Amino acid sequence: MDLLVKAGVDRDMVYVDHGVSGRQARRPGLDNAINAARAGDVFCVTKLDRLSRSAKDLHETVERIAEKGVSLSIDGQVYDPADPMGKMFIGILALM
Repeated sequence: MDLLVKAGVDRDMVYVDHGVSGRQARRPGLDNAINAARAGDVFCVTKLDRLSRSAKDLHETVERIAEKGVSLSIDGQVYDPADPMGKMFIGILALM
């Protein structure tokens, strides 16, 4: 949480899944964060594995974010998941 706050995220907008593994595709905190996102927002994660630990789940989560018109910030680098280049970069990061 502290890394997100240092990155400029309002503490009230930080969602955490306590006791739930990132390996699970559906997590209450993640679902709440995506539901709270509005077009033009930037969805911030400190590391990609905080968002998902499987390429399939990551793809589905990024699609949910893109459908809302929201950009994705991974460790301060912002990607547009609706843009082909943004999708490519996110996909490459997922492979690593």
